Amino acid sequence: MPADEPCEDLAWLLLRNGQRLQAATDRVAREHGLAGGLRDYVVLLLLTREQPRTQALLGQLAGVDKTTLTAVLDRMERDGLIERRLDPNNRRVRIPVATPRGQRLQRTITASRRAAEEVPGMTAAEIRTLRKLLLRLDGACEAAGMKFTGSCL
Repeated sequence: MPADEPCEDLAWLLLRNGQRLQAATDRVAREHGLAGGLRDYVVLLLLTREQPRTQALLGQLAGVDKTTLTAVLDRMERDGLIERRLDPNNRRVRIPVATPRGQRLQRTITASRRAAEEVPGMTAAEIRTLRKLLLRLDGACEAAGMKFTGSCL
């Protein structure tokens, strides 16, 4: 492939543009007071949308190891964004839950982040199509047993 032709490798394109969107989200999250930027935003998003029943599952969904997640949750709990509730079925387990304040902040950052997704040269319809295709790709990969590994944040 000549050097002046763009690389069409799907994994590379997803990685490269994912990094761009991650950087934009990190900036927006920090501007709204989340000390952990992107990582804190993803944790709030998952607690609000997925409502994982354990910290272990939350860490798996976020791609964050146990030690890092504990530090993130400790900070977010001190900031009043999450609370840890006792699991009624197992008093040794604590379930992380976004507080109303955390839910409001997540919605605010999501709205601001969506504005950051507006890319010059792409229409809103193209961005919606891309999002739908990525959701289909995610579902197809999940159905095929293609799990993600390692830390993503």
